[in-house]
Amino acid sequence: MNHPTPGRRACLAWLLAACCWPAAHAQLIETTSAPTPVDPLEDNQAVLAQLADGLVFSLRVEGRRVELLSAEPRRVPQHQRWLNEGDTVRVVAMAGGREVGWARVPDAAIDVEEGRGLARRAVRELHHHMVVSALPDVLQVWLPGGARPVHLDLRQPLAAACARASEACGLQRTAPPP
Repeated sequence: MNHPTPGRRACLAWLLAACCWPAAHAQLIETTSAPTPVDPLEDNQAVLAQLADGLVFSLRVEGRRVELLSAEPRRVPQHQRWLNEGDTVRVVAMAGGREVGWARVPDAAIDVEEGRGLARRAVRELHHHMVVSALPDVLQVWLPGGARPVHLDLRQPLAAACARASEACGLQRTAPPP
């Protein structure tokens, strides 16, 4: 007995129709559990465990002149990655005459400009953070190639930031301001 064999296209069409027919006519049933409130502290434990008391600051550098743009106590990442290339600005936080934190901030003083090549930026802003063990009074800023640090008073900016904060700053001063 000789039966005609269907062509490849016909077999593929039958196969697709057989596979798609039940899926096209099946009713989708979706079930979800009832929503339950989650305590935000419990939900974010992993993230909060990686944070420590710190200082977030912004500096404006113009030549050898350094200006404090902002400084606020915040929770910051405990671990910092350091770049081993290029110039860095070393920033040391002092409270009552002792070091309470430090950071190395990448200094983008050299810029690559199209058509000019390398160019030194006269004015730049640096934004960074550091972990501190107490609320600092002074920032010492060591510029690349500088023999002496620039001292920036933090008492007034931090007092203003703490006054604006809806919660306590969390950090205690080690010595009362003069």
